[in-house]
Amino acid sequence: MENSFKKKLMYGCGDIFGGGAFLLISLLFLNYLTDVELINPALAGVIILIGKIWDAVSDPLMGVLSDRTKSKYGRRRVYFLYGSLPIFISFSMLWYSFGINKNYLFAYYLFVYLLFNTAFTMVMIPYNSILPEMVKDYQERTSYTGVRLIFSITSAILAGVVPKIIVNSFGTSVKTGYMVMGVAFAILYSLPWFIVFRGTYEKKNILLAMKTP
Repeated sequence: MENSFKKKLMYGCGDIFGGGAFLLISLLFLNYLTDVELINPALAGVIILIGKIWDAVSDPLMGVLSDRTKSKYGRRRVYFLYGSLPIFISFSMLWYSFGINKNYLFAYYLFVYLLFNTAFTMVMIPYNSILPEMVKDYQERTSYTGVRLIFSITSAILAGVVPKIIVNSFGTSVKTGYMVMGVAFAILYSLPWFIVFRGTYEKKNILLAMKTP
């Protein structure tokens, strides 16, 4: 029983990322682009729009890729292991422009936003797919989902409250505040995937099916 609950916690912590990352971005990113980086509001909106279009394309592509992946870690879990670094890098870069010339800021943030969207898709599509393969019993699967929901709600609350506190704590050094906030939440969103990797598994019959030509 104790081991089962531990597995649920290890699986559920993946939704720290899923429940908080895009909420944080929806609350702060557009204002950051226009008020801090001084990007034209219309261009800032284009960045978000292109990101949504890319999501519509990349999500099904990732689903197909995940289904066809063959690795010693399985077809889903491998993305939890290797997705952590892209999450950390891309989320950190969303909130810092490295002194890039203002003429290139649109291209920079478009690239970084698409990179982040890709990293999000890279882990969340396999994450949403692995539970039915791990747990066949409906009630047990519901229990896993309930634990995941707790992590998701907690992360959403943190995303709605803490980032602005961090940014405001730096006073007039707004750029520094956003940079520190970005790195802090990049760590929060990337590290749990190592735990998810350790706490999830794929059924032997699924792994055998993967090896069948």
